[in-house]
Amino acid sequence: MIKKLFVFLILACAVFSNKSAGAVFEPVMPAILALAPGVPGCDGFTQPTQAEFEKMVAEATTSIGTHPNNASFYIQRGIAYGDMGDHDKAIEDFNKAIELDPKNGDAYFNRGFDYEDKKNFEQAFSDYTRALELNPELSDAYLGLGRIFMENKKFRDAIQFFSAAIQLDSLYREAYYNRALAYDELMDYTHAAADYEKAIALNPKDACAHNNLALDYQSMGQTQTAMVHFNQAIALDPALTNAYTNRAQLYAELGQIQNAIKDYDEALKLEPQNAELIAEKAEWVSRLNAPNRLQAQGSS
Repeated sequence: MIKKLFVFLILACAVFSNKSAGAVFEPVMPAILALAPGVPGCDGFTQPTQAEFEKMVAEATTSIGTHPNNASFYIQRGIAYGDMGDHDKAIEDFNKAIELDPKNGDAYFNRGFDYEDKKNFEQAFSDYTRALELNPELSDAYLGLGRIFMENKKFRDAIQFFSAAIQLDSLYREAYYNRALAYDELMDYTHAAADYEKAIALNPKDACAHNNLALDYQSMGQTQTAMVHFNQAIALDPALTNAYTNRAQLYAELGQIQNAIKDYDEALKLEPQNAELIAEKAEWVSRLNAPNRLQAQGSS
């Protein structure tokens, strides 16, 4: 089974949460296993440890104690709570920040992010929209709105919001990546590949982007270029199971069944209990051995 690595921020596992006032969370894909704090993600970034998150909370709490009416310290602590996965506490802090400073677009944006993570998309949509009313230059809010439209499978609308984010920030890697995903959903592989290429230019260590770009080139019949990017994805992240299984499918398409089986073996080292991988490997082993079985039957 071919698997694209999806990146809309909120789905599944976090890699490095770089969310700050006006910044954006580094996303990851539902196809990737959850990552423990302190380990690199498939985009090459590393998540802070739990101790580092706790230190952020403690520092912000100290600042709140001495400046209880300063909205920015509540935003800082809310971001740390959100990064730790405690979205309820994060939302409480953003609520307080908004109470103190009702025109603070960063507070609305960050609260929207946590609502999105809680899958309260209606409230997230409202907060992102309000953030843009207060700060029309907030590209992260456009990215958030695009993700919400992706959730609702309104891919053309999502592309418009991702494009708006890119118009504000031409170096916005996450916006290119997410727009590529939307193009993939529309089977517009040419535009998707162009956006993955841009995302990789901005972060050459993004193994997930290389994997997805390889799939697009494979879909367009450019198998050698696809192989280059699968190889690069695996070189960058040897624990990326889907890159092995996707490359195995490409090897099989090229008639290189033994290489396909070797890639399944590598994938199974990473996920030895994965029944789907076991079944897929068995199918290719059976196909590889089929001529020998036929020859044996013919000579008997």
